[in-house]
This record gives sequence, C-alpha cells and structure tokens, in this order.
Amino acid sequence: MTLGICYQSEMRYSEAEAQYKRALAIREKALGPNDPKLLPILKNYADVLLAQQRPMEAVDLIKRMHDIEANGGRA
Repeated sequence: MTLGICYQSEMRYSEAEAQYKRALAIREKALGPNDPKLLPILKNYADVLLAQQRPMEAVDLIKRMHDIEANGGRA
C-alpha cells in the first residue's frame, strides 16, 4: 500500500490505483472481505478514483467502507 501512496502523492493515479487493487486483493484473501483492516486501502483507492474524476466508482468503495464500519467486520 505504501507504493500506492507514493504514486498518489506524485499524481500517478493509474499506477496508484493498480497498487491499491493489488493490496486490496491480497488483504481480502488473507482477512476476508469485511475486515476493518481493509478500510485504509479502500479510502485511499476511493481518493484516487475521485482524483481521476470517477466519482461513481469511488461511491461504491465509500459505501463498502460504511458497511464494514457499521458491521464491525462481520459479514
């Protein structure tokens, strides 16, 4: 995820997005799709999508974040 943050700070959004997708897939496999430890990745990924003028995709991630927060990591 740190590489994604570096790319994001350099406005290299497509590279940052690829890193966040990869980090998300790895953590989902290890922790499950509803683990609160996914929240930082989801937030950063949503920020990158917003920076790329892709608000509808960002909204989906933000909704997922709220669902995880509301359920405390339970499915």
